[in-house]
Amino acid sequence: MQRKCHHTFQETSQPPHAIQGHYEPQNSPEAEVASQPKHNNSVRFVGDLNPESVLAALSDVAEGSTRKSRVGVWIEVSRRQVGNPTRSCAEDRIHHASSSSRPRVATLAPQHHHVIRFLQDTGAFIVLPKASQQSLVEVYTAHVHPFLPPIDLDGFRSKFERKEASAFLVLAICLTASRSSEAARFLRWEADGPLVPARVFGKKLAEGLHFAINTGQESDALTKIQILGLLALHNDGPQGLETAALHLCQAIHHAHTLGLHIDSPRTGRRDGYPGKLFWSLWCLDKFHACMAGRPVHIFDRDVGLARPTVVDRPSEAMFLQHFALCGLLAEIIHYYRPTTDQDSTGWEEGFPTLEDITSNWSGGCKHDSGRYFQA
Repeated sequence: MQRKCHHTFQETSQPPHAIQGHYEPQNSPEAEVASQPKHNNSVRFVGDLNPESVLAALSDVAEGSTRKSRVGVWIEVSRRQVGNPTRSCAEDRIHHASSSSRPRVATLAPQHHHVIRFLQDTGAFIVLPKASQQSLVEVYTAHVHPFLPPIDLDGFRSKFERKEASAFLVLAICLTASRSSEAARFLRWEADGPLVPARVFGKKLAEGLHFAINTGQESDALTKIQILGLLALHNDGPQGLETAALHLCQAIHHAHTLGLHIDSPRTGRRDGYPGKLFWSLWCLDKFHACMAGRPVHIFDRDVGLARPTVVDRPSEAMFLQHFALCGLLAEIIHYYRPTTDQDSTGWEEGFPTLEDITSNWSGGCKHDSGRYFQA
């Protein structure tokens, strides 16, 4: 007789460190397979120097298709190869909160069941009150998304209303919004519980998300990148900046793995997603290089995407202005690289003012904006 994972689908009155739900491991031949993370995005970008890309290209030609990029190819894994994708027990535990449908059941190898216990203790499976979630999503929409849009907000809202959004992505959004002064009155672990200080609230969510992502609990590759990108905005404690930089490195790594830096039907139009996700990481890369004195990870010479533009979209002007400012940072970073001439005084002439950037709502600068985007 099989033992199954029993789920909790209601908001709980337990404190965030308490175990939410009960788990019993299953000792079966399928347990090892079920314990592996399942990626809904069964696509990989393989570089041109990898022999696998040659075989994939030959297969495409045989089917009458053309090579999409000379840099590499995207390889799709068939369902027959990867099996039927299902959520992990951890993701299923919180993803279907308040759902009336029968829960999906996933198994975990006996030697791995302690991971679930650990994640429960760290707060990876916290289910915030519905009112807090909705309010914090609104704060995020108003104060973060306009200048840094890694998430397709319309798509997320639709899934969020249907209770189909990734529970981890919801927590990441709540974490990002929690440091706003307007979020203070929504920070609660329980619907009728006391307010929680922003720093305590953020620390708990960040810790839980960190371990959830690094143990493979998020099954969707793009969602994982979005979560890591938002975690890169969280900086708290003596090691906060280093941890944020680590999350950004992971996000960029996964973005390159999916080939988001190469123009293709998968990356969408330059004004759409997931192109905006990549450019959000590009901005964060320049920001972290300045804040932490680290090398940049994304060089413009390696990017095959057209730069984002605004076409009669005043609502996106804040993002484009932020994008231009990060372009200035990319230019300034050049003067602080180890190989730079120490006698160089830097950029002394023609440096644009803030008004030069923000006064143009079409997305460019009054000066030669092309020079601001050199990594």
